[in-house]
Amino acid sequence: MSIQLAEQYEENEQYELALEEYKKLHEKMPKDLGIMERLGHLFLMLGDKTSAAEYYSKILEYDATNTMVYEQLCDIYYSTDKFKYYTYRGNMKNLEQQYEYAINDYKKAIANTDKEEEIILTRFAVAGLYELIKNDNKAIDEYLKILDHDRKNEAAYVKLANIYLRQNIITAGISTLEQAMKNGVDNRGVQEILAQLYLKNGDYEKAIEITESELLKIKCYLELGELKTAIGLIEEVEKKYEKEPQLYILKAQVAFMQEDYDKAFEFIEKYNELEKNSPLYYQMKALIYENKGDEFNEQVSWAKYHLLRGEKDIAINEFLHAHKANPESIEVVSTLAILLEENNDRNHAMEFYEKLSKLDPKDKSALLKLADFRESIGDYRTAVDYLEKLLEIDSKNTECLKRMANAYQKMKNFPAACECYNEFLKYSNDLAENEVIKAKLAKINGLSSEESSEGWLDKIMKFFNK
Repeated sequence: MSIQLAEQYEENEQYELALEEYKKLHEKMPKDLGIMERLGHLFLMLGDKTSAAEYYSKILEYDATNTMVYEQLCDIYYSTDKFKYYTYRGNMKNLEQQYEYAINDYKKAIANTDKEEEIILTRFAVAGLYELIKNDNKAIDEYLKILDHDRKNEAAYVKLANIYLRQNIITAGISTLEQAMKNGVDNRGVQEILAQLYLKNGDYEKAIEITESELLKIKCYLELGELKTAIGLIEEVEKKYEKEPQLYILKAQVAFMQEDYDKAFEFIEKYNELEKNSPLYYQMKALIYENKGDEFNEQVSWAKYHLLRGEKDIAINEFLHAHKANPESIEVVSTLAILLEENNDRNHAMEFYEKLSKLDPKDKSALLKLADFRESIGDYRTAVDYLEKLLEIDSKNTECLKRMANAYQKMKNFPAACECYNEFLKYSNDLAENEVIKAKLAKINGLSSEESSEGWLDKIMKFFNK
């Protein structure tokens, strides 16, 4: 029994013998995908499509992205089982990210079966793809059709509720899960999701009534202003939830309500240790700073909150307010410069890079950005000024030297350009780049020095003589 023997039989067109050898090998190595593929192929050769499909399907248990297998299964089922044919073709289109085609194939599969289980599973696939392509309304239609077949389908209810929550239609999500419970869905997970929705909708008593989560109950008691009850429950469960980030947000909320802001900060820092970079962390900080009357830190915290939520325009606006409250903050100025540039508001960004270079004259990044900008608008003289400032900080900066040389060339100050290129060659270890620079030097060395400005040459030389 060996692969070589099986392959020899196959090469000699002794397919029955090859098949027997591959079967023995499959028993010994049941997870070998290559052997399964050969078995599927040989069964097809011998006209046994049912057995071939069995082995091809086994491959998908281990490799659900194997398009070759889907193609083979489509060929097998094309004339015998339209449901499976369209399902496998839909799977293949899904893998190829041709989602609209996949949806059409899955719908054709549904039209070719009357089995409830197959219809429901395929509708889930269709609904999932509609969610993927951001067509929530059609996804909702599919989940509702699933519920027409199965009134107790927990997954469909939860999927619907999540879509409504994403659309911020909280009441529709509540109605959906209430309907689930009315139709006999007895699932603790569904009840807890419903409790969370009640909390979001301000139905705190209903949330307390159906939840088994002590932390959610504490949150509801705090929202109802029942501080004493909330504190008592926190003391009961504190040991149980000491590693849960949510516990420290609740404790921070208690301290906030008691106006003990230092304690509130202590708890939210503990929360941040357990739940890094959560928007909630910055939201809580913003609320505390607001009550302390610290406008600058309040605005910075709101800005970071919105940034983490992907709301860049709102974040920029908050950072601008923070800058107004404290124009000397390097962090805010630097962040605004970066965000405005990312937002394609380049002119506005350069204003902040200019401010940054004044607040921190040694910020190399700001000087490079400003030089880039000036060069891009053809203002080579000012670009050189910024690059000179950078050289004062870092006289061996080869990138800066190369760009200065290029700017001087464009200004037709060839001696100064040559001097920069020669300085570049002193410090550069990039042999390939050095050859390029030497070629540039050879090209411009013959140009008349009368075309350049001696004043500029004297100016640049003072940096190299330091």
